[in-house]
Amino acid sequence: MNINRKRGEPEAIISSSRDGSEEDNDLDPLSSSDYEALPKQHQQQQLKTDEHEQFKNVQSQSKKATDSQTYDGDVESSATANIDSGTPPAAPLTKHVDQFADQSTSNFTPQSIQSYVKSFLTIDPPSDRPIRIYADGVYDLFHVGHSLQLRQAKLSFENVELIVGVCSAQTCQSHKSKPVMSDFERAESVRNSRWVDEVIEDAPWVINQAFLDHHKIDFVAHDGEPYVAQGHEDVYTFVKAQGRFIPTRRTNGISTSDLLARILRQYKSGQFDKKLIKIDQPELCSTSR
Repeated sequence: MNINRKRGEPEAIISSSRDGSEEDNDLDPLSSSDYEALPKQHQQQQLKTDEHEQFKNVQSQSKKATDSQTYDGDVESSATANIDSGTPPAAPLTKHVDQFADQSTSNFTPQSIQSYVKSFLTIDPPSDRPIRIYADGVYDLFHVGHSLQLRQAKLSFENVELIVGVCSAQTCQSHKSKPVMSDFERAESVRNSRWVDEVIEDAPWVINQAFLDHHKIDFVAHDGEPYVAQGHEDVYTFVKAQGRFIPTRRTNGISTSDLLARILRQYKSGQFDKKLIKIDQPELCSTSR
């Protein structure tokens, strides 16, 4: 099912209100004024050189199984997530301490995103129409990492139509595990992102040339690390070989699996017991076991 949703070009700032977060979101809210005041990025040429080397190193590890923020949200360590921020990487997650989202990817300006993307291009994008970019994933427990990845994809060029594929629960279960949210919930979370123009529901786990041609896709956006699937060392190999792959940079410290771990830790410590009693489900309290 392919649902189109056309909108005007987004503003050059990101709104924390569109992250799909619930009332217990652990992240500090960021106002739009924080982004309007952002300085321009400096030393971009040196950053490009460093990022190219990091991207090459990532590609050389194609046999390594890598989990993705958009596919199942497992915690990753990214070689490039802090490059534009000028801040050191966040401390690694321990089993007793929550690691929250690094804000560096939210600081990327449209200009810095486009400069980064341009440095990887080996083919010319179309100039007489909007550039159609495809991003895909599970998008379970839609969070700020998802939103910032879609923002990078949308702002990769000045005029972009962003198409997002959302894999069904059945497809996810056959490859990984069943999502927490239903197909409808995940698709609607993505569809209501300010950055998204089209949503393709029941998207394939592995895309092929026929899929790209059918949906008139110019480029595919995903983080640069190889994504392993059955029979594939990297499901994006053929897109990369064509020069139609746009690497996006991950947001450290936030993922679906990380959120699940946070919830379980808080549940085990009894932090949800009052809420469970309030909604008349005391049997679910941690103290009732």
